[in-house]
Amino acid sequence: MKYIPIVFGIDHNNDIPIFFGSFCKFAYYAAKNKWPFVVQKHYLEKIFSFNKDFMDEVYQINEINSIDEKIINNVDFYIIDEEQTKSVINNFKSKEEAWIKLMNKKNNSLYLILDSILNDIFCKYKNIGGFIVWRHNETISQLAKKYGVKVIEMELSGVRKKYYNFGLSYFQFSNKYSNNELEFRYKRFLTEYKKKQDDFPILSRTQILNLILESDKIKQLNTIEEYDVGVALGLKKDFETLSTNSIQNDELLKKIITFEKTENILLRKHPADANYSYDCDFDIDNSNSSLKFVSRCHKIISSVSNINFEAMILGKTCYTLGKMPFSVFSYTDLKYNDDYVINIIDLNFLFFCYYVPYSLCLENEYLDFRMTNPSEFEIYIKHYNYILNNHSIINLKRENNIRSNYLKKCELEEKCKLICEKNIQLENNIREILSSKSWKITKPFRKILKFIRGGSNEK
Repeated sequence: MKYIPIVFGIDHNNDIPIFFGSFCKFAYYAAKNKWPFVVQKHYLEKIFSFNKDFMDEVYQINEINSIDEKIINNVDFYIIDEEQTKSVINNFKSKEEAWIKLMNKKNNSLYLILDSILNDIFCKYKNIGGFIVWRHNETISQLAKKYGVKVIEMELSGVRKKYYNFGLSYFQFSNKYSNNELEFRYKRFLTEYKKKQDDFPILSRTQILNLILESDKIKQLNTIEEYDVGVALGLKKDFETLSTNSIQNDELLKKIITFEKTENILLRKHPADANYSYDCDFDIDNSNSSLKFVSRCHKIISSVSNINFEAMILGKTCYTLGKMPFSVFSYTDLKYNDDYVINIIDLNFLFFCYYVPYSLCLENEYLDFRMTNPSEFEIYIKHYNYILNNHSIINLKRENNIRSNYLKKCELEEKCKLICEKNIQLENNIREILSSKSWKITKPFRKILKFIRGGSNEK
């Protein structure tokens, strides 16, 4: 089948389009897979205007080779010109309002523009599987219903190639800022896991960390927890936070200081918000990676930051107060203060089943596979085998050689937790037996047997 990437964004920072990385990723695979590609004109105009260092980072994070004129000339682009873009954007008071409305409501102007383009594409191409977008756009979802296809929504998770051995991507057939799809798939996963758990390869937290991190980064995990709470902020003017009615940065910080002293809090600003200041005098994290920040804190709190997924992998207590899918596996309200760490089965579900290897998610064969509605077991095994065969199987083999004290501690804690859970289960079983009718009915016989054997009477 053919797939249609669609990029319609707003130049949020006035100089770099917010979807530029995804544009490069989509263009690369559109050329490779012979897909039509719907995109605004200014993306094509900017592709060769950025400096080499910036572009090298874009290619690295998006796990693609460099894009040259040959690749661009090999893509069947359907262009949204500047006048068409203005006809949509100029109806809004601000860029923030435009983002919020486009994410949540059908826009008639955009609908007519895209409908005309898509009609041409469907006349030219046969067997279209669906649309591919980077963030939710309600107008595109409405058009998908008209044309009888699915929308695949993608975005990079907190695990990305710049800091890890490989990246993981969101892959949803519904709005990413909802956990409905994840909850449905998680229930299906648990049902399948109970039936064939011996067939699911489950990795320990230690193995997952060794799989995604080089040895020099694993050493960073030995960092002492200096702060009780780490707060990962989103953008100060974040349209995703606003569009989902998630808690905003200032409100989040006000809530946190009602139960925690500022000296126990470490703040990590969004990379694009380095110059913003906040009312309270917080310690600011200046680490060059989120990994070091998470390691310095006992608990991690965020609204819509992907850092919480990283924190879950590292075995931290997480509070996710915004509408992120993985909030299902963390606290969603600050009133909960007991330590809680995602269990290893749930972590493996997120890592190998829910998220998709970023270098796999746009392969034509993989998209066709997902269109067949495979079981969670089939998805899990496909991702697991792909990661081990294509990325870092060596890291699993070297596990015993490079374990840090942190990883040993994680593994011991997991073993201890499993033993405690088994003890609780055994205690519950004993209680059930002792309270059962059969146990009460046979009590006289047990007394007689004990008397015959010389034992003391049962109480």
